[in-house]
Amino acid sequence: FIQRDLVVSLNTVRESHNGGGEEASQKNTKAIGDLMNALSRLWEVFVAPDIGALESLSHSNETDAALDALRILIRQQIMTTYDKAKTLEEVIDSIIKLDLDDALSRLSDELLYDYATNTLSKYREDKMHEWMCIESSKQASLSSEEKKDDV
Repeated sequence: FIQRDLVVSLNTVRESHNGGGEEASQKNTKAIGDLMNALSRLWEVFVAPDIGALESLSHSNETDAALDALRILIRQQIMTTYDKAKTLEEVIDSIIKLDLDDALSRLSDELLYDYATNTLSKYREDKMHEWMCIESSKQASLSSEEKKDDV
């Protein structure tokens, strides 16, 4: 969702917003609506404390840090601006100026890594096989060193 919808909407609004002009603004209305819907969905469904879907899952420390950073960014910057702004244009300007891309990408990357390492059984099996090979290699080298010492 983050990479497919939210980042795409953010980039679309940013590109059309930089184009300027009244005509670009009218074409931008759908993109702004999509971005606002995506941000609302991100907050309400996924990252909101106590009720978001990500709250009930266990994560690595890195994922928790990325999630907390995004929550802080949304709470302190976007919601504060939304409450104080007189127009939607001011809200969009503040969202575009934020470092939202980095926070979203970081969370997305950490969630994918958590999924691969903790949930995806094929990755876990491959990792276990790698650990077993390393352990076996260490044992083999220790055995060969012991044999050399015996001689």
